[in-house]
Amino acid sequence: MQILSIASPTDPSTRVAATLSIRFPSTPTVDFERLDQVGTDRVKEALRKPLQKLANQHFGPGKTHVEMTRVAKGSIEFGVAIVTAVAVYKAFKDYEQLRKSTVAFGKDIQNVSRSLKKVLKHVFTSKKKEIAKKAAQPSRKKKKRRK
Repeated sequence: MQILSIASPTDPSTRVAATLSIRFPSTPTVDFERLDQVGTDRVKEALRKPLQKLANQHFGPGKTHVEMTRVAKGSIEFGVAIVTAVAVYKAFKDYEQLRKSTVAFGKDIQNVSRSLKKVLKHVFTSKKKEIAKKAAQPSRKKKKRRK
């Protein structure tokens, strides 16, 4: 886990409080190359939910929204943005508290990484079964009628 950025306390317009990068090097990524946009969206949503719970604990419920910004191949890498409903400087009056909360949020992500990997494994396993099921279904081509 790496903190890529924390919002500047002097920027009155930004709503992105922080961005982080998470990498799972040992995630089972069988058939990742066949993971279509729907599958990618499933992965993002499956991880967003537990990360949102952590964000609520660190930044306060309803104060931030976690957005999964990217999913990359290889080892699985995710981009996470912590977004506020209003400008960051209005949501967090104390910049040092924002910084400390972001660092603690990042450490908690590392602490729950095992459960996040289980979530990923479930998404990939269900997607793999879905792909296999589609491949096993016979092709339903319409036969031309002879007159």
